Amino acid sequence: MTSSATRYLTFVGVTPGLEGALAAELEALELGAPKRLEGGVELRVPREGLWRVARWSRLAESLRVRVGRFEAKSFAELEDRLGRLPWAAYLPGAGGEVRATCRKSRLYHSDAVVERARRVLQGRLGSSAPGPAVHLRLDHDEVTVSVDAAGERLHKRGWRQDVGAAPLRETLAAACLRLSGWAPGQTLWDPFCGSGTLVVEAAAMAAGLPAPTAERGFAFELWPTHDAATYAAFVGAEPPPRPAGLVATGSDLNPAEIEAARRNAERAGVTAHVSLLAGDVAEAGKQVGPVDFIVSNLPYGERTRAVDLQDAWRRLGQAVKTRQGQGLRGAALLTGADTAERLARSAGLTLRPLARFSNRGLPVVLLGLGRP
Repeated sequence: MTSSATRYLTFVGVTPGLEGALAAELEALELGAPKRLEGGVELRVPREGLWRVARWSRLAESLRVRVGRFEAKSFAELEDRLGRLPWAAYLPGAGGEVRATCRKSRLYHSDAVVERARRVLQGRLGSSAPGPAVHLRLDHDEVTVSVDAAGERLHKRGWRQDVGAAPLRETLAAACLRLSGWAPGQTLWDPFCGSGTLVVEAAAMAAGLPAPTAERGFAFELWPTHDAATYAAFVGAEPPPRPAGLVATGSDLNPAEIEAARRNAERAGVTAHVSLLAGDVAEAGKQVGPVDFIVSNLPYGERTRAVDLQDAWRRLGQAVKTRQGQGLRGAALLTGADTAERLARSAGLTLRPLARFSNRGLPVVLLGLGRP
């Protein structure tokens, strides 16, 4: 077993464009000051810090531990240096996935790099038992070797089994909430809620629930050095859920989406904290009282086929203006980057970009409500 004093150089991956939001979240989790990199952050944490990222970061997409960095200008040098790394601490066998990316290096053929790495692992470990994935990144002859600590990507919390058209990943929903200015203790309405990702994430955050459900496991639990008893005690000592009351209201024109949202909320354990209504912005808005924030993933891409976008934004703009007179503190609206400016004019709202990133391959922008 690894000593509790061991500190891991860890790369926490995030959707590009959200590195600053992830760094702020990890600092709020008291994990130190991360170093920002493209597509994530790097920080050094003890094993409990690694566990905390896995269970409590809502923005992180991946989690890897750096096991070595060195220069290699030949395959012989690559194999020699790989052979010196402490593989037995992380891998039960050599049968796991190995991935490589090569950029401006003498060793430019990724398949050949993978072949050599597999040969080293087989020689060091003997057993062909599967284990966590190994990642090699070659950049200008510098090799960074990492072992997966997450397993499935971290947006897979375990509760979202019903999805609608073009769903928003849980991690992106959490980022939208964080960047909007919304905070636990405040109420929100998502008038285009789909299968409920934003409202469920908000309710879970307000109730103080960890990101994954109990069924979700992690790759670090497969490490030969993993201390299962201490990890179980760590999980058992986490704070209990907080009383949250009604946190989020979600509405959608499609009744089938609302039913999917109900099932997702039930699996996430937040049914008591969400209200779900079928109807368009105007119809549902009549049943939604004053709220602190409006946060929504607006139709774009595939979701635009059944929606008059300009009319939807016009109605949304009316709803926002009505609630500005009722104490609305802010709004954050996610939409396609190519139509954002035109649709904002349709809404008659003063909006400013909060973040730009990609959702399922589509460039998107999160727009925040400016001063009226």
